[in-house]
Amino acid sequence: MADEDVIQLIRRETARAIPWGVMLLVVMLIGGMWVKHEIREGIEFASQTVIRDAKRAVLDPQVFIPLKKNAREAIQYTARTAMDEAKQAVLATGTFVPIKRNAKEAIEFTAKTAADQYKRVQMELNGRR
Repeated sequence: MADEDVIQLIRRETARAIPWGVMLLVVMLIGGMWVKHEIREGIEFASQTVIRDAKRAVLDPQVFIPLKKNAREAIQYTARTAMDEAKQAVLATGTFVPIKRNAKEAIEFTAKTAADQYKRVQMELNGRR
């Protein structure tokens, strides 16, 4: 008799728990869809902001000119520093003349290539206007 009461109790509580479980599942699905929608909107907003700011930086002369000047100064500083350090490294090894000659040629080639690339970028940027 006690076993029947326990079985009936389990059945009754299971019958009461199933609707609550279904409601919880529905609420979680709706919440998940809402979060998914919010994440999608956040990603779209971020990408549009990045595109807008990049477009403004490239096309707006008030922003572009200082950006161009800073980029040019950064390239010049980097090239100058690399050249100075490479020269000092080459001059410090006074006994290795062939190594000095090869390093000097490599430095000159690198500097010439960097200057050519910089001029090409300048011409492309000036051609956009």
